[in-house]
Amino acid sequence: MKGYKGYNMRIFGLLSNIIGVYTVVLWFRVIITWLPSQRDPYHTDGPFISFLKSVTDPFLNLFRSSRKRGVVDLSVLWAFMMLNILQSVFSVLAQTGNITVWVVAVLLLDGIWSYFVSFVIVLLCIVLVVRLICGRFPGNPRCAAFLSAIDPVIRKPVNFVAAIMEFFVRKRRISDQTFVFSALVFYVVLYFALRHGIGYLIDFLIRNKT
Repeated sequence: MKGYKGYNMRIFGLLSNIIGVYTVVLWFRVIITWLPSQRDPYHTDGPFISFLKSVTDPFLNLFRSSRKRGVVDLSVLWAFMMLNILQSVFSVLAQTGNITVWVVAVLLLDGIWSYFVSFVIVLLCIVLVVRLICGRFPGNPRCAAFLSAIDPVIRKPVNFVAAIMEFFVRKRRISDQTFVFSALVFYVVLYFALRHGIGYLIDFLIRNKT
């Protein structure tokens, strides 16, 4: 029985390593999409790129929507998150030979935070910083183009913070730049609060439910 369990643990270790290698291959596929040649409709892929797409695209297509939403395709984050969770599950099975529902829940929570929520908040903060800089030079053509493109995207998260500010400061007129700066501070604080809060929650679940 112990030999059978040890054999299964080796299989799980092998599966974890395979997923790790496949994740690296997916990163190559994502980086290749950034090349200018991939945006050329008349470009023909070589044998290596064609093979790479045949190996990775069927998996990535499972997470892609038929309707493209926004400039950034976040579907790839879900793909990496699922691979990370599967690799972590197989890694735990390879080390211990068993796994509990609570461990899976912890891995799922950590994966959602690491590969989606934290990425979105960090990306939003970067955009808000650039928005603050461009907001000081609205007469610059590049800044004006950026403002017209990005303001509809960040309107909801900024308006959420603006509503909170207006609730406490009703009689003062607040500039758009102040709203953007306040939103930046709010989401930076939210990022670190969630980061430490989820870390403590994961530690609590591991200590008490495993």
